[in-house]
Amino acid sequence: MSDELIYRLSSNLLAFCVLAVMIGCDSDVDSSPVGTSTYTDTSIQTEPDTDEERETSDDDNANPESNEITTYLALGDSYTIGEGVIESERWPIQLTSDLEIKLNTTIKTKILAQTGWTTSDLIFAMNQEQDLSDTTFTYVSLLIGVNNQFQGLSFSLMEDEFQELLDRAITLSGNNKDNVFVLSIPDYGVTSLGQSFGGSTITSELMTYNNHIKETCSSNGIEFVNITTVSNIMSDDQFTSDGLHPNGYVYGLWVDEVLETVPF
Repeated sequence: MSDELIYRLSSNLLAFCVLAVMIGCDSDVDSSPVGTSTYTDTSIQTEPDTDEERETSDDDNANPESNEITTYLALGDSYTIGEGVIESERWPIQLTSDLEIKLNTTIKTKILAQTGWTTSDLIFAMNQEQDLSDTTFTYVSLLIGVNNQFQGLSFSLMEDEFQELLDRAITLSGNNKDNVFVLSIPDYGVTSLGQSFGGSTITSELMTYNNHIKETCSSNGIEFVNITTVSNIMSDDQFTSDGLHPNGYVYGLWVDEVLETVPF
């Protein structure tokens, strides 16, 4: 075996290991996924200083509607948990901040997502979340499927489980379809790392996934947000250190697409 061939094989093996770690494809994820649940509550509770303030506070407590809190549940994988970025740069958190200003309200956000999750893993994690069994959220988002494609799982599994996840998202919104939205899967085939694994094949397969997701959303009356197009023009300095996931700036562009598409 020539030195050049050995070098190429070693380089490809290293790249595969990096990609597998970054996307999170390992045996532990498949066998016993553990959810990453994050609550962000930007409300500030203070004790009233005067009798007048105490009376106003009592009046507010007597009126449940005045204390109603807007809630948001973000379901997904590494893109939703924000692999490689700080919490404030995750797109669901950026969306929360923008919506609090837009709607003049306080939003309590829960993220249920983890790097490497497939549709099956997300379903498993939702089944383990006891507080989801009797809770409804004002808004629910869903972004899932890239790891089904990466792991080479059957497309029919994606079809069945995506519909199940969408149905559960609708239920968790109190059957308010206007407040449920789905994001497309970013095309990691356009990244430098993805190119080393046959980028055009990845792009073609993810296009099939996204077309199905879009059609499913349309048939169920759910808003579909295309963030793939804006992600495809990312420059090298707009990725996190893994060279695969978007940075906070790009996640901000996703939020812009959400705000332009979903009628909050």
